Amino acid sequence: MHLSTLILAPLLILAAAAQPDCTRADHYKPGSTAIYMPFRGNSIECELGIDNNNNGVKALQEQINLCYGRYLDAKLSVDGDFGPKTRTAVRVVQGRVGAQVDGRYGPETRGLMNWGVYFNGNPSDVVCKTLAKWRSS
Repeated sequence: MHLSTLILAPLLILAAAAQPDCTRADHYKPGSTAIYMPFRGNSIECELGIDNNNNGVKALQEQINLCYGRYLDAKLSVDGDFGPKTRTAVRVVQGRVGAQVDGRYGPETRGLMNWGVYFNGNPSDVVCKTLAKWRSS
């Protein structure tokens, strides 16, 4: 096997595993509730990172504020801009949930982080759980 093949093979695997960027936000319905979260088309299988600027980022920022705001120096502006502050907040979430701390929102972070839902339309009545726990409720 050539040296170039040994070097490029892991990169090709990583590229194949990457998901498209989230481009919008919508309500995901795992079980008996609806969670506002990032989407691409009709799928939650997408990623977000530095320089994304869209409603998917807004949904992520809102969710981080709902479930992890107390762990941040300041709550995020829900402006749709995945800049340095959002990246830092994602890293805080990743560290708290045991995900790889890379500052990028993707499948591992999505599966391990808590997602919040308002009950009775009351902002002070928020329940935060992982997607797996929402699915079983």
